[in-house]
Amino acid sequence: MTTASPASSSIRAQLEKILASRLFAGSQRLSRFLRFGVEHALRDGRSKLNEYSIGVEVFGKAESFDPRIDSSVRVEAHRLRTKLKEYYQTEGRNDSIEIMIPKRGYVPIFRRRDATEGVWRELRPSSPGPGADRSVALLPFASLSAEPDDECLSDGLTGEVIRTLTRMEGLRVLAWNSVLPFKGRALDLDEVRERLKVAFVLEGSVRKAGGRLQVVAKLTGVKDGSCLWCKEYERDLRDAFAVQDEIAGDIAEAMRVRLSDLAERPLAGRHTPSRQAYLLYLKGRHHWNKRTPGELEKAAELFEHAIRVDPGYGLAYAGLADSYALLAYYGSCPPGRIMPKARVAAEKAVELDPTLGEAHAALGWVRSLYDWDLAQADREFQQAIAFNPGCATAHHRYADACLAPMERPEEAMAHLQRAQELDPLSLTICTSLGAMFCRSGQPEQGLAQYQQALELEPNFYLAYWCLGLALEEQSMVQEAVAAFQKARALSPDTPVLLAALGHAYGLLGRRGEAKQLLEELEQISKRRCVSPWSMGIIHLALDETDQVFQYLEKAYQERCSHLIWLKMDPRTKPLHRDERFRSLLRRVGLPA
Repeated sequence: MTTASPASSSIRAQLEKILASRLFAGSQRLSRFLRFGVEHALRDGRSKLNEYSIGVEVFGKAESFDPRIDSSVRVEAHRLRTKLKEYYQTEGRNDSIEIMIPKRGYVPIFRRRDATEGVWRELRPSSPGPGADRSVALLPFASLSAEPDDECLSDGLTGEVIRTLTRMEGLRVLAWNSVLPFKGRALDLDEVRERLKVAFVLEGSVRKAGGRLQVVAKLTGVKDGSCLWCKEYERDLRDAFAVQDEIAGDIAEAMRVRLSDLAERPLAGRHTPSRQAYLLYLKGRHHWNKRTPGELEKAAELFEHAIRVDPGYGLAYAGLADSYALLAYYGSCPPGRIMPKARVAAEKAVELDPTLGEAHAALGWVRSLYDWDLAQADREFQQAIAFNPGCATAHHRYADACLAPMERPEEAMAHLQRAQELDPLSLTICTSLGAMFCRSGQPEQGLAQYQQALELEPNFYLAYWCLGLALEEQSMVQEAVAAFQKARALSPDTPVLLAALGHAYGLLGRRGEAKQLLEELEQISKRRCVSPWSMGIIHLALDETDQVFQYLEKAYQERCSHLIWLKMDPRTKPLHRDERFRSLLRRVGLPA
């Protein structure tokens, strides 16, 4: 599989952001010029771009066009340079990537802002040579110790090596979710090649004996099964994080030997000097990766414990912020009670270590879903990706919770596709990409994504929910009901599923069944957090508009995260002309 480098993906996303800006939206000529130049640079590197080809291919000049006589290309180039400069002084003043047209040339150059030092550094998108697939999967290390907690150590160590390597520009490192299905299994290179589509695979084992930690790691070429590198590490358990960094550094060096153009950048983050805090953090990430409400609560407790041991441990604060935010997102805790705590934890993590991409991503999520400050969320997500370009979660959240609500679909699509490259077996990324295709007027591609998710996991209820929403939008309401019923059978008391089914019943005139689901939601709300919008969407299908706005106002007062996607929800189209709806959008910080 050929994939764009992380730098190329980031540059393309920046291009789409510029073209969607106020300055460029009304200038088709300059937009075509800029897109042509950027794609040339990404495809052909620094090879020259002459005035004749620009005049003919961009501005539609005749084959007789003579740049020596007709200066239009030079004039347009001057206009483009001026407009880019104005963009970066206004709308793009906080962007992390800069696209420039040099004075004596037409091939754009790219720079990335170093957020730590506050300076710009040249960004060179690397084009993989023939067969130079820069991708690696780190399979979960096998635990060779008998103690139950040692599985947390081996899983946590794997996850931290993955996290460390994702900071490396130009290397595609698969996310934890995509390697987890291979845990505890013998290496099958054919399956790795088919499902993960990577060039290299790392496997290994972890053994804890007394106060010593023994780790064996082996890097294998997937194409021919050749052993490219193997090493055994033995350290004092107090130096577990040093082993993590050493393994990541050795893998990076082994990859650089084969892919000489990989960027060199610091891989290690800031660690705690406390062995106890580090092990608590690894256990917390072990539970966090399971993503159920109960496991997230355990993760939060472990992160809190790690912070008590070492109050200066930035990674533990980032993990705590992520746990709190997900508990609110899944509806386990009211947003007003737990999201402010997530914000405090994320801000503390950024304060302790400004280079933590995970901390910026967590803060960006809070800024979007709870603070409803999309401009600030945009800046945080850009920081997250600048520090950790290979983090699938950062790309996913940036697209889903920031770019899409800001009505920047091209950029959102680019980041979702990048997220899927990094985490190809992620069910949530797959369904988010499907939803983006549907919203972009490409329902066939959207349905294909939902089908892919169901092939990966036939019992994934959210894929049936998204499938039902897509069918309903295409006026296939009976088929949508069938999809919602399948989703409900897999997850009986999930409020968004009951709300979707009730809405579909209302559209079909089955008012009694819709009302019954309203009653069920009211009963569930006595036991757990239920967004008022779940009730409101059923009233919407029943043409009870005043009740809809009563629930929407209640959702606003409770700061329900779902409101950030309110305008994107195709079911709200009947409300778009109502001033109460437009007023709500403005209060949530959305384009009205």
